Amino acid sequence: MANNFGIPEVTTSQSQKEGRVNDAFDKIIKAFSKQLEKSVAAGGTIALTNEESLLNGVLKFTGAPAAALTVTVPAVQKLYVCLNATSPLRNITVKTPSGTGITITSATARILYCDGTNVIAIV
Repeated sequence: MANNFGIPEVTTSQSQKEGRVNDAFDKIIKAFSKQLEKSVAAGGTIALTNEESLLNGVLKFTGAPAAALTVTVPAVQKLYVCLNATSPLRNITVKTPSGTGITITSATARILYCDGTNVIAIV
């Protein structure tokens, strides 16, 4: 059995529990501290995959989009640190596919939280 983050859970009758626990710890560490550097040069709306967004705690957006753009994250409860490192500087709105979002201005970092429906700013 696994949860929204794909972190395996240990069952009572399972053999070799240590392998599953080690895998779970690795995924938890990545979910909080691993950085994904994602090019948003294509512009428009860019959808992050579950693996890209859920298994990375820091999302750094790079590239040279022609205009402001939107990045969608899965509608799952998750905390993100987002860095807008586009050049030329463009605003990026981070949101779920059907919810509301937050705009990250050029050359800015924000701490965002997805509540499962909308993305809100923490800082």
